[in-house]
Order: sequence, then structure tokens, then C-alpha cells
Amino acid sequence: MPPQQRVSGTSVGMFAIVVLIWLLSLVVVALPAYGVAVLTGREPVTVVILACAAWTASAALVQIRPVEAGRRTVGLYHLAWEVDTLAELERLAARLAEAGALAGASDHGTTKSLYAKDPDGLEFEVAWVVPADLLDADALAARERIGPLDLAREKERYGPDTKGGIGISVPAL
Repeated sequence: MPPQQRVSGTSVGMFAIVVLIWLLSLVVVALPAYGVAVLTGREPVTVVILACAAWTASAALVQIRPVEAGRRTVGLYHLAWEVDTLAELERLAARLAEAGALAGASDHGTTKSLYAKDPDGLEFEVAWVVPADLLDADALAARERIGPLDLAREKERYGPDTKGGIGISVPAL
């Protein structure tokens, strides 16, 4: 049995936009097309259907394009989620790689990040944040460059089950 394809929210939204464009075309395109058909002696139904189809297709093609936000246009570039432990980050890295969605993994010094793309090409990040009490000069200095993420090394350094973000994104108690 083939794997099920999931429909993303963005795809549903794009379909809704195309339907709205088609409905709008009934008013904006169909009425003038009907008038032209009657005046020129052509079959009104055929002229209206062709005019609406052409207008809907051209409007839909404007909407369906590669995501350029954060690269060439203003807009949402990516979302980020924080995980509690490096073990969870490693589990997600394996799942994302298995799904063919993993686009990269980076060490930002104070954060350890995975980057992936959803089915619509939108990028998202999953990160573990070094707890405030474990920040040292090396981690702080590493913020100046982005390096490749070595999860095995980071798990050895911080521990696979150390809660991340304490004193940073999670209040220290």
C-alpha cells in the first residue's frame, strides 16, 4: 500500500484562493464576456467559460510560485521550535532525514539547530538551547560563526537528557 499523502494547510489555502478567484471571475470576466458574445453573435456560454477559465488560470499561476520570503521579498522566512533535550533533537533529525525533509544542521554555539522544509518548501528550524548555567567562553565565542552540528559531540559535552533553555527561554527556578 503506498504511503498516504498529506495535504498541507498552505495547499488548502491556495485551493481556496483559486476558488475565490474563479467566483470573482464570474462577475469581473463573465458579464463583459457575455456582452461581447451577444454583440458579436458568438455562443455566449462558450465565450464565458473560455474567458473565465483563462482569467482563473492566469490568476492562479501568479499565486503558485517558489517561496522567496526572506530571500528576495519581505515575508515569513521560517519558524522555529525549541526541544527540551539533545536526545529529542537527535530523534527529530532521524525522522526528518527519513522523510527527506532535513535541509541542514548547524552549531550556533549557544544553540544547536536542525533545518527542514515542509511539503510546500517553507523552512522551519528545530533547536536546542544551551542552558544558562552551562554557557562557557567556548559556547559564547562560537556564536561568531556557524559551524556544522556534531550531535554526538554535543551529547557528550552537555548530556543527552540535559534540559535546554533553562535561564534563557525557560525561567530558572
